[in-house]
Amino acid sequence: TIESITQWTHDIKGLRLKLPPGETITFKAGQYVNFYSKPYAKVKESVFRAYSIASAPSDNQAIELIIRQVPEGLCTTYVHTMLKEGDPVTISGPYGEFHLHGENRNLIMIAGGSGLAPIRSLVLDILEKKLDLDMTFFFGAVTKRDLFDLDELYGLQASHPNFHFVPALSKPLPEDNWEGEVGLITDVVGRHMGSGESKEAYLCGSPGMIWPQSGDSVDLLTTEEKLKGMEVLAQTMRGRRSALCLGVQGKDTEEMLIYARHVEKLAPTAMISRPPDSGKTEDDLRQYWRALAGVAKRPVIIQTFGGAMYKGPGASVKLLIDLGR
Repeated sequence: TIESITQWTHDIKGLRLKLPPGETITFKAGQYVNFYSKPYAKVKESVFRAYSIASAPSDNQAIELIIRQVPEGLCTTYVHTMLKEGDPVTISGPYGEFHLHGENRNLIMIAGGSGLAPIRSLVLDILEKKLDLDMTFFFGAVTKRDLFDLDELYGLQASHPNFHFVPALSKPLPEDNWEGEVGLITDVVGRHMGSGESKEAYLCGSPGMIWPQSGDSVDLLTTEEKLKGMEVLAQTMRGRRSALCLGVQGKDTEEMLIYARHVEKLAPTAMISRPPDSGKTEDDLRQYWRALAGVAKRPVIIQTFGGAMYKGPGASVKLLIDLGR
């Protein structure tokens, strides 16, 4: 049952779901549940979406969720326009491998918007259990109206010397009168933390925050840094149930083969490859991927269009069939 609904920002709501009397839920801080909507308006059937739990595991007779409205999102539109306090709802779970791993005592936590949810759960759990961990939490937003839950977070910082809170705005408005950190949250982290050595990071937010989305971001890395990054990913994933797919992009065939041969030594589940930046014709793509096929001993996922610098054609269905054969 929806016990309470909090309008955190113009597009983010907080839900507190009370379990039926006598029932409890056991989960690890950072995990998520599937939330099921009901048919409404033109949506004729129930749909579900995954939302991270924002509350501490010790609060086992209820859970809290933080849900941002996604334009035309079936489930988030239901939450933001139809759901009322007292309504019965259905959830399943918990699920997920996003939880404390405890390999280092210095933790960097980074979130944007509704990505606060699993980070808040982790922070509350660590503080309740009095674990010997030092946490620095960077919370990013666009303008001041996009920040929320500040009183609680500043309060936790004041009462716990091992918790440090750093909010930041990427595009503060003049009327915000903002005196805090300014810039993309990833840049703010870099200014504060320097090296990531002997630190453990927990991140949750939009895809643009978690992984650089432009070709320019990739170009900032040297070949050696890219190869090392692949090694770190492979080492991190060993013994885990998730599948690892490593990218083997290159501006040309020679560069791509450097990455492909290195990836083969790391033995991930699969590779993914997009067209080369230098490709101008479909035959360029054919020769590029045939060269990759001569090296790869595992499945290769073909991305049919290239990155930001790619101006050539997309891979046709005929080319994909030819490569498959």
